[in-house]
Amino acid sequence: MFNFKKKSIVSISILAVFVYSILGGGIMMNQAKALIENVTSEFGVASIRQNWVTVNFTETFSDTPTVFAQIQTEAGSDDCMVELRGITTTGFQMRLEEDRGSDRSWFNGGHYYEDVAWIAFDPTELVAGYGAEAGMTNFYQYTYNYWHPVSFTGSFAEAPMVFYQTQTRNGGHTERTDISNITASGFSARIEEDMGNGMPGGWDGVHVNENIAYLALDSALDLADDGILTGTEGVGNGWETICFNDDCSDAFTAVPGIFANIQTEYESDTAQVDLRDVTVAGFDIRLDEVTQGGWDGLHVDETVAWMAYGEVIPALPPEPQFEPGDYNVLVIDTDSNLDGNVRDILVGMGYNVDFQPSSYIESGVPADYDLIAYPGGEDPVYDAMGASLQSSVQAFADAGGDFIGICGGAIAGSENMSLAGIPWPLSMLGIGDGVTANYDMNLTDYIGYPYDPEFNIEMDHPIFGDSYGAGDTISLAYRGGPVFTAGPGVEVLATYVTDIDEAGMPFYDADGQPAIVASEYDANGDGTAGQVVLFAIHPEMYADTNFLLENAAQWVIEQ
Repeated sequence: MFNFKKKSIVSISILAVFVYSILGGGIMMNQAKALIENVTSEFGVASIRQNWVTVNFTETFSDTPTVFAQIQTEAGSDDCMVELRGITTTGFQMRLEEDRGSDRSWFNGGHYYEDVAWIAFDPTELVAGYGAEAGMTNFYQYTYNYWHPVSFTGSFAEAPMVFYQTQTRNGGHTERTDISNITASGFSARIEEDMGNGMPGGWDGVHVNENIAYLALDSALDLADDGILTGTEGVGNGWETICFNDDCSDAFTAVPGIFANIQTEYESDTAQVDLRDVTVAGFDIRLDEVTQGGWDGLHVDETVAWMAYGEVIPALPPEPQFEPGDYNVLVIDTDSNLDGNVRDILVGMGYNVDFQPSSYIESGVPADYDLIAYPGGEDPVYDAMGASLQSSVQAFADAGGDFIGICGGAIAGSENMSLAGIPWPLSMLGIGDGVTANYDMNLTDYIGYPYDPEFNIEMDHPIFGDSYGAGDTISLAYRGGPVFTAGPGVEVLATYVTDIDEAGMPFYDADGQPAIVASEYDANGDGTAGQVVLFAIHPEMYADTNFLLENAAQWVIEQ
């Protein structure tokens, strides 16, 4: 099986580094060790002109490699392409060739230096049938319209991308490889000489045998770990920019080599791929017709496959998915009408939920609990006065355990309680660090009374999800809960919009005071803190506000 697993380019044991060296003919090369496991390869960039230059491999090839080479710049305005010859296990020759036409009237043959990227790899080390295949075909171009069939050795689920290039220089006429009709089983190829469009200099279209190498890649292959990014694009005669990433951010640590080939034959006018402005983020591309040959320079969009080769910047790992089933929650049974709702909501989310009275944890909270949810009712306030329960819950939170208190459970979770403006003689559980629960016994008249006032959301916070943000109001069930005072370090998530003043019911000055707060508990200062969210209201009462409890549970656990 062919494996595209990349040899690490940062590992000391198999370090792949780019080395610059001067080779014959004054060529500055950029070479790298093979990045594809079990496939011997080498990559370079050379600045060349129309004269033949020799590239010597530093990699040892056991078999004659396939070489792809393509111009990356647009220094000269005359159309040209890369020609190859003399490919052996030790190196090859290449040059830039302008199509001068059969009578040498199209271009003068001289050309400015252009940067040419090349890649050589051993095709025998690619095992067909696993999404990649390399091969060679050799044929005689009998007429301009002759298309030679090429069959893949392996099979593809659908038509792959095909990269191809002539490997020899047997004929004297300028030619370029052309392919069409790519299917899952093969494609058609021809050795195309530009016949021109009625202008003097057109070639005859007949060409002697040449070796044409190809590399077929399944478009579904993810080769980023191998230093390869691929894609297809509809390209016409106008310059357009292709970005490697959707946001056009940098994708490579250094400028890669680009190899691009036309995959279709929607228009008969002779055209070739032209590149420029290759960067770590993308490149410019167009289709180029030789207007000196009589073509109009306009071309319909053809499908072009491209391959970028270099060192890809590793993608950030995906955000881990939150799985409630990985966490254990203790819901305190307070004998209230709504503690079962709290339990059922958390069970419905997928948490592992226990439902136990507070006495269950007076001697210590089992270490496997991640969250305590304390519903309302009369019990929480009285329970919170007990020194053993205080010590147990504080130790749990100080070790990183999380706490959600609702109504009476929010009073219990506060640091202190104030009754009718008089500080309660005993502290509460104390884990709502900096939070005082203010209460008036007249508020007990609201217990069980259907009062659903609005509350103002004070800050954007995950417990409100995407539907609510700072400045919004939300109607919630108030059933006699506290009004908080928030000390330093306490986040006020929501406040009372008005005073507690339902017709015929007792009054309490609550307008603008905190109704939902968040704090944390880290008594020993070691940085391992339990997160605490306290609700003066009941998010568990109505289905359309259950999301507050659901989001709060996830938020405290994920902090």
